[in-house]
Amino acid sequence: MISTTSTIVSGARNTALAFILRLGGRLPFLLIAGWLYGVSPMGRFAYATWAAELVGVLATVGLRHGLTAHLTAALDKNRAACEGLALGLVAALFSALVLMKHPGLMFPYGARSIGERLFPLIIIALVASDILLVSLAYTHNLKPQITARALVEPWVLTIFALGFAYTRYKADGLLIAYVLSQLAATAVFVQAFRASFKPVMVSVADVFRLMMNSLTLWAADAVELGQRRVDVLILGQLATPHAVGLYYTAFQVATLVQKMRLSVEPIMAPVMAKLTQDQDKKAAAIQLDQVRFWLFSIQLGIVLALATQAHVIMGLIGPSFAEGAIVMILMLVAELLWGSFGIAEIPLLYATPHRNLLIGFAAIVLETSVALVLVPRYGAMGAAIALISAFALAAIWKTLATAKLLGAKPHFQRFIWPLIAGALGLLVSLSVSHFVNDLSGAILSLLCFIGFYAGTLWFLGYNAEDKQLFRRLT
Repeated sequence: MISTTSTIVSGARNTALAFILRLGGRLPFLLIAGWLYGVSPMGRFAYATWAAELVGVLATVGLRHGLTAHLTAALDKNRAACEGLALGLVAALFSALVLMKHPGLMFPYGARSIGERLFPLIIIALVASDILLVSLAYTHNLKPQITARALVEPWVLTIFALGFAYTRYKADGLLIAYVLSQLAATAVFVQAFRASFKPVMVSVADVFRLMMNSLTLWAADAVELGQRRVDVLILGQLATPHAVGLYYTAFQVATLVQKMRLSVEPIMAPVMAKLTQDQDKKAAAIQLDQVRFWLFSIQLGIVLALATQAHVIMGLIGPSFAEGAIVMILMLVAELLWGSFGIAEIPLLYATPHRNLLIGFAAIVLETSVALVLVPRYGAMGAAIALISAFALAAIWKTLATAKLLGAKPHFQRFIWPLIAGALGLLVSLSVSHFVNDLSGAILSLLCFIGFYAGTLWFLGYNAEDKQLFRRLT
């Protein structure tokens, strides 16, 4: 138990650092894109990159989770890692060629340049990065993730988006900057992979066997991503680029909460895979409860802090973006549900993947139904409500299913303290905003909220073990 807790603490430390670095890189990009490019160009960019990332996850053929199990069972770790990389690259190349043949799938408003027609090739880099990250996470090496995802990728994107805004390539500036950022991030992962694994030749038969073994997890990945992208697909088809641009901007702010879970998940997956394999359900339940509480307490604070200043944050990105404040708040709530409670799916992925698949499929059906009804009338707000509906259903169902699997009820009693801390912080924050309603007031309000939230949680909500965790984080 001590070793697994130490492993997760290490992952949590990396999460905190990655969050700060990503925040520093993502916000300048949003400001540049909002003020120099505008809402509609961001909408075109958003749909294309979301489509690329959707196909990229599908092209990993379930290896985001399946490769962890494959590495755990394999005697030759080098060969197992190379088999996963080979499978992903073949699937990515095939997917990219299909999208190049049918560019309308990525650009529903029309592909206007040769750059847009070649853009699907970036899927190869996206898939390589995901698979290399899984292999590195298996060795508990998450430093390349911080370097690539939280430092290199956002800052390369920001710098080149700024540069291309003043050239004749401005029409494709955001897409070119995105391609360069992903290539730079992939280069970081490749360098780290070569230091941890020895490249070896793999056989077609072994790669095919790995693909067949990963199909169930591939379906789970497809369903999970469907929950995160069906709203975007419907929005892109039934709404304007302006609505997609607002949704993308709100998503980019909310994704700061999402990355908290995404940074913990790679280190949680090997731990849960091993505990599940060893049939140590009690230890798995304890670890899950700890991580769920830690995630909730951190994510709730971030959600409330950002939500109280939603109008200011969206307005800073550009005058036309302020109308998306409510969309941003809704997406923050969705990410809180997906992060703190949706993490219960990790044991299900390895123990009962078919049940996890069923839950995800039901959530997609609900999300699609809600989106088809609300998007034509409410645009981006309708898509956000559909996302919350899906995440709420999936989170509740997966939490109950995991509790039954592990034979232990989840302990939510401690969750009352983050809620009390949030209420006190909001009361103080709103009081400050009432008397000082300019930008300086917004900053002071935000600082007051953070102070009261953190202080209340530290003295009333955290026990000795939690405090020990955060001392080790620093």
